[in-house]
Amino acid sequence: MRMIQAFRRGAILVGLLLGACATPARAGDMTALVEDVKGRIQGVEFMDYVAAGRTLRLGAGDTLTLGYLSSCLRETIAGGVVKIGVEQSEVTGGRVERARIECDGGRLKLAANQATAGGVMVFRSPPCPKRDGQTAEPQAIIYSLAPIFELRQAGPISIERLDAAAAVIDLPNASAQLQRGKFFDLGAAGHQLVAGGVYCAKSGTRWIVFRVDPGAKAVRGSALARLVKF
Repeated sequence: MRMIQAFRRGAILVGLLLGACATPARAGDMTALVEDVKGRIQGVEFMDYVAAGRTLRLGAGDTLTLGYLSSCLRETIAGGVVKIGVEQSEVTGGRVERARIECDGGRLKLAANQATAGGVMVFRSPPCPKRDGQTAEPQAIIYSLAPIFELRQAGPISIERLDAAAAVIDLPNASAQLQRGKFFDLGAAGHQLVAGGVYCAKSGTRWIVFRVDPGAKAVRGSALARLVKF
């Protein structure tokens, strides 16, 4: 009898632990990125994060484009009532077009919901690792030749290639080209990177190592495929 009771207690404990590991995103978690807004949609702007459970009302002429962080699903919604979900929206009275894109979904979702700007992904001093024949492990992947950097503080940006010799891209006037005070679009500034390259981007005392996907071709495209938070 004691052995049976111990087995039951162990089974319950294992079940609880597995349940905790599989806990899905909850209402209130940031699950989507606003990639575009056309019209007047109250409470959202370009490059806002929106939380699961939130409801947005679109007028007949309004269009909203969302990128879902974990599912890498891109939605273009015209009109209606939109309830933000975990992996896609629930749309009532409007039209929605969905397309799957390549994105670094798990990392973006983690970064969007962290109180700090990335924990294990973004580092404070020392500076970018030196090229010594061993490339630092990337903390992010982008699927475009030109990232959009989300900065915590405005300032100059420098981008150094780590896996091959290349000129450093120095952007001393990056602050003058920020969108909404914190987003810098490398493509809009006239620069692009090399597919498959590993880079270190630095601004102030913060830096991050990221890789450009070997199949990347476009400079522009979905913000979700291009976003690097630091």
